[in-house]
Order: sequence, then C-alpha cells, then structure tokens
Amino acid sequence: MRREFSFIAFVFVLVLIYSGCQSPEMTSAKVYIQQKDYPAALEQLKKEMKKNPTNAEAFFMAGQLYGEMDSLEQMIKVFEQAQKLDSSYVSEISKWRRSKSAESLNKGIKLYKKKKDIEEALKWTLLASEIDPKNINALKNLAYLYQEKAIQSEDAGMSDSAKYYDELRLKTYEKIVKIDPDDEDVLWLLAGLYTENGNPDKAIKLLETHLESAKNPKIFFAAVDAYDAKADTQKALEILQKAEALDPDNEGLLFDIGVRYYNIGRFDDAAGYFDKVLAKNPDNTDALYNKSLSLYYSKKYDEAEQVTLELLKKNAKNPDVWDQIALIWAQNNKGKQASIAAKVSEALQDGKMDEAKKFVSELKIDISIE
Repeated sequence: MRREFSFIAFVFVLVLIYSGCQSPEMTSAKVYIQQKDYPAALEQLKKEMKKNPTNAEAFFMAGQLYGEMDSLEQMIKVFEQAQKLDSSYVSEISKWRRSKSAESLNKGIKLYKKKKDIEEALKWTLLASEIDPKNINALKNLAYLYQEKAIQSEDAGMSDSAKYYDELRLKTYEKIVKIDPDDEDVLWLLAGLYTENGNPDKAIKLLETHLESAKNPKIFFAAVDAYDAKADTQKALEILQKAEALDPDNEGLLFDIGVRYYNIGRFDDAAGYFDKVLAKNPDNTDALYNKSLSLYYSKKYDEAEQVTLELLKKNAKNPDVWDQIALIWAQNNKGKQASIAAKVSEALQDGKMDEAKKFVSELKIDISIE
C-alpha cells in the first residue's frame, strides 16, 4: 500500500509542477478553445502576450485563433512573431498559411466569377498572396486582376492609373519567376512586358536560357518580339525556326518565318514558307499576297502573275492587289493591262465602284468585283 500511495503522490506532484509552469491566462485560453469560445480565448492570449512577450506558444495560438475568425492580417502578424521567438513553429505555421491562403484565393475567385467585383476580388487575392507569399496561383490571379484594373483605367482615360496597375502586374510576374524560374506561362508574359516597356535586352536575358528546352511556343514568340524591337531580324528568324521544330503545323508561325525571310531579301525561301501556309489554309489571302510579292522580287513574273490572279478572284476589291498585278504585267510586257489595272486600283481607292467594274470588264479576265 505504501508503494502505491507514493506513486499516486508522485503523479500529483508532477501535475502540480506542470500546471505551475503555465500562466492562468494560458490555462484559461486553452479551456476557452476547448469550449470553442474563440473571442474569450483570444482575450486571454492578448493578456499573456502583453505580460510575457517571449511566449512563442501564445503568439502561435493567437495566430490560429485569428485564422479561425478570418482576421487574416492579424494572423500574419502574430505568426511572424511566433516564428521569430521559436523556429520550431515554422512548419506548422506554413501549413496554416497555405490553408488560409487557399481560402482567401477561393473567395476572390468566387467574387470575380459571380459578381464581377474586381475590387473585392483584388482585396482577397492580395491577402491570399500576403498570407502565403509562395502561393503561385494567388500571384497569377493577382496579376490577372491587375491587368483588368489597367484596362478599366485605360478605358476611363486614366493613363497614370493604368500605368500603375501595369507596373504592379510586372512586379507580380517577377515574384512568380523568383519562386519558379521555369514557369513558361509566366516567362513569356513577363518578357512581353519588358519589351513593351522598352527593355528588350531584359526580355532576352530572361528567356535565353529557356530557348533550348522550351515546350511553350509563346516563349519563342516573346523572344522574337524582343529581337524585332532591336531590329535583329536574323536572330529573330533563328528563334522562329527553333519554334517550327517544336510546332511544325502552326500556320501563324510559318507565316512569320516567311515574313522574316522576305525582310532579309531571301525571297525564294519566303515564297516557300507562304506555300506551307497555303497548304494548310488555301484561303489565307495574306499568304497569297506575300507569296506574290516574294515571287515578283525573285523576278519570277509568270508565277507571280498566276498567284496574283488567284488572289484577285478571292479579293478583287483590294486596290493593293490591283497595284501588284499592274507591276507584274508591266514587267511581263503587258503595258495595256498594267495601265487598266492601275485605273482599277485608283477607282477603288476613290470609292468609285461602277468605274472600277467598267475597267475590270475591259481586261476580259475571269475576275469580277461584286
């Protein structure tokens, strides 16, 4: 019996010692938390934090309560203090931050989708990014909302405000790239903003290490835009050809390569790429027109004439095409036809449709202006 009494007494002493190590405020706070009376628990913790500002547990518990009560800005502050006092809380606080950040982000998304309330959506999305600065989805949504605000401001004639939100968008993308340097969806957007703002070298530096392994063709287009801004057509062409290997059926990409070849005077190569476009879309009149120009400057006047006549069947109201056929006929010793074609172009430019139709009828070709 004596041994049993001693054991019970020992346990009782331990409980006394344990309770004695905890302040009445901490004890009360934990009781209130068990009862789910969070405001009362928080009041006790505030007293404890004021009385004992080095009690990391008190700050941690207060952060949890602020989170439960949706006082997220306060949650951030007390969590940061808890981490400073005791780094062992970092992991648990990170979990809370991620959870509450996701909740705030979802509120922002719902407000935007259901009510189109950009201001409230922006408030909750910004809060989500502050709660968890590594929440990339929150940052991406934030950048999108900044873009919407910039558009709103521009439409309202508030250019300074639009510029302000564009700058915030750029800085948000920079944050994302610091977190994930390989996020191609953001890299090309950020590079585009650098180029738009007159910093093509910064865009090139951002993208240059990704050009060998990029999976998103927009990475290449962003780099091309940057080199175009520097008037470096040759480099832009090299990058477009890398993109072609990645996406050989991209009609717009093939067209852009044709344009670059044309710009550097490689007209046969240009015509070849416009042919690739036309193989995919025979009704692409821009490709037909550029192919006609490429053949003309290659001095392949017969081929250029055939292509231009084909284009006129599709787009007979375009005065530029009539100017083009006039140049080709002049080179092919068809001076009379060239003169009439020039008159058709002039009539179309002046809006004299009946006169244009009259001149076309004089050519006696299978083309009509409807």
